[in-house]
Amino acid sequence: MEEIGDSLSGKILKVTTIEDMPLSGTETINGTVRGVGMVFEMLELLEETLNFSHIVVPSTDPVETVFQGKADFISAFLPIPRQPDGLSYSTPLSVAKWVLLMPRPSKSLFGSGLLAPFTLEVWMLTLSTLVIMGPLFFSIIKLRHKLVRPSAAKSRLYRLGECVWFTYGAIMKQGSPLDPSDDTTRLLFATWWIFITILTSYYTANLTAFLTLSRFTLPISHPEELAEKSIKWFGKSDGALEQAITGEDDEMSYLKDSLENGHGQLLECSNQQIIDLVLQDHVYLGELRKIQALVFESYKENFDKYEDAVSRCQMVSTTEPFLSRPTALAFQENSSLPQIFNPVLRSMVESGVVRHILNSKKPDSEVCPLHLGNSEKQLKLSDFTSTCLAVVFGFSLALLAFLFEKMLSKFFEWKSKTKVASNTSRKVFYPKEFLQIKQSNTPACIDPKLFIIHKAVGKSRFQIKQSLAVQFQYLE
Repeated sequence: MEEIGDSLSGKILKVTTIEDMPLSGTETINGTVRGVGMVFEMLELLEETLNFSHIVVPSTDPVETVFQGKADFISAFLPIPRQPDGLSYSTPLSVAKWVLLMPRPSKSLFGSGLLAPFTLEVWMLTLSTLVIMGPLFFSIIKLRHKLVRPSAAKSRLYRLGECVWFTYGAIMKQGSPLDPSDDTTRLLFATWWIFITILTSYYTANLTAFLTLSRFTLPISHPEELAEKSIKWFGKSDGALEQAITGEDDEMSYLKDSLENGHGQLLECSNQQIIDLVLQDHVYLGELRKIQALVFESYKENFDKYEDAVSRCQMVSTTEPFLSRPTALAFQENSSLPQIFNPVLRSMVESGVVRHILNSKKPDSEVCPLHLGNSEKQLKLSDFTSTCLAVVFGFSLALLAFLFEKMLSKFFEWKSKTKVASNTSRKVFYPKEFLQIKQSNTPACIDPKLFIIHKAVGKSRFQIKQSLAVQFQYLE
């Protein structure tokens, strides 16, 4: 293509574009192909300023069309690649951000019941504190009693069990029979009470908010989780996403294995095909404005079919982008058009014209947000799952404690009997005045000399040295 001079007045430029509505696309009217979308609204302003016109060259591969000289430039918001690709780009027009689009889950994965107010780290630290504080209190109190002279130590030394039960009772906001008289122990107990008061207040407030408000979280927040969980996903081919996944900079190489294993796809598909795949439990990786348009389109389609917000908003997107790229128009590598376009484009960017065009098709309010903002929430049985599990766990633990105590009692009883039985050969000496023989109806006295008997376990029968079985009756 011959180089264009400094002035474009009266010139007709050949442009090609990509199908990426609402940003860019084409339509045919009376056999004539014309460009539509936000980028062509911006191109009309360029034509008025630089006094040129354009014709659209349809193409399934716009980059190759420009390389072959069949088009002067690509009229689309193309992401500027990090590596040279043989094209020359204009001044950045906007920043494209990629997010995830997925079917709206039927329930939030924020948490369940009693465990929802705190994160796992907070729960672990709280449980660790409960385990440590009881023995720590006992150690400090015992150390004080050792360091302080006995005459000055007025409070008694609490046992380890009492200190442990104090820490557990305090977190349940129960009183304690412990009444320390020394300042050290009082300060220890008061510090623990303050900590527990603040902790339980936060827990109660967050639990109330969780059970009464419609707080919602998504099962996936980053593409890394797609690879970890082997979830089906797809995205647009021949773009910044494919370059980030398969490029040499390994920016999103974690999805490369997922792509090779068949869990992901990079393809060209229409808006309706994207919606259908997402509703079939696939996750779409797309540009933010594209996804907002898809969600709005689905919402309008479902508005007359359903009355509740959940059925109308069947898709939801993440809020934090995982990929960002500046976008621009693309020209041939040695084209002089960027030098002519850039001053005007820069002025349009700085004055907010480009931002106004990009936001002109957006609704005034956010469509299908993550939190639908229901004014009230009815508690379901699933909200009390953790509560029921806590009750079952408590009763099961009490039953195990009862069985352990019963087994322990039986063990000590058996040990006591075994100890007594082991003493059956022990010699016991009794004088005659303590014993009477019941061999007949008439009591008889034992020989005045001392004699030896062997005591049987749990019985009142004794065996004398001559192995004569007799029954003795003795005084306590």
